Amino acid sequence: MKRVIISILLSMFLFACDSSDIPVYYAKPDSPLIPLAEGNRWEYKVVSNYSGEIDTFSSVIELSGSYNWNGYTWFTYAHDFWDLANLENGVYYRYTQPPIPDPAQLVYKYPTYKGEEYEGMVVCDTKRTIKIDIGIFETVVYRSKITKDEKNYHQDYVCPGIGIIKRERFNHDENGEYKLVRNEELVGFKLN
Repeated sequence: MKRVIISILLSMFLFACDSSDIPVYYAKPDSPLIPLAEGNRWEYKVVSNYSGEIDTFSSVIELSGSYNWNGYTWFTYAHDFWDLANLENGVYYRYTQPPIPDPAQLVYKYPTYKGEEYEGMVVCDTKRTIKIDIGIFETVVYRSKITKDEKNYHQDYVCPGIGIIKRERFNHDENGEYKLVRNEELVGFKLN
C-alpha cells in the first residue's frame, strides 16, 4: 500500500512540473517584428556542426547605440558591423564596416503573408508555434530561397514583438541531401 501511495504522490509531483509551466509568447502584430532599442539584448545557444565536430557556444546580440541615416533610426550591435532598422515594410540591415558600407537590404518583410517571396527569401508560415527551453513562441518563418545551384539555405523563426527565436542553417552534403549544420536557439532576452 505504501508503494501505491508513493507512486501516486510521485506521479502528481511529476504532472505538476510539466511543460505547461513554461511561458507562452504570442505574436504582437501591432509591434515591430524585432523591437529595436538601445540596450535590447538577445542571447542564443549555438550548436554548430560544419566540420563534423559539434561545437557549442553562446552568441549575444545587444543593441549598443543608434544613429540617423536616410531619415531612419539605425541600431548598432555591440560586437558587429551589422546595423538594423525597422522601416515601413520590415527589418533592414546594412553592413557598415569601412571602406564601403553596403546599402540597406530587406532581411525580414513584415507585415507579410504565407508564400510571399522577396529578395531571395520566402515566407513559409506566419503563425508557426515552436517550443524551446525558455518558452513557446508564435513565429513567422522565413527561409532563403533554394535554387538548384544552392549549396546551403537558412530558416529563421521570428516572434513579432520579441525578435529572432531560432535560426537553422543547412548545407548540401556529399549525398545531395541538406543537413542541419548550425542551430541557434534563444536562451534569454531583455527588451526596453
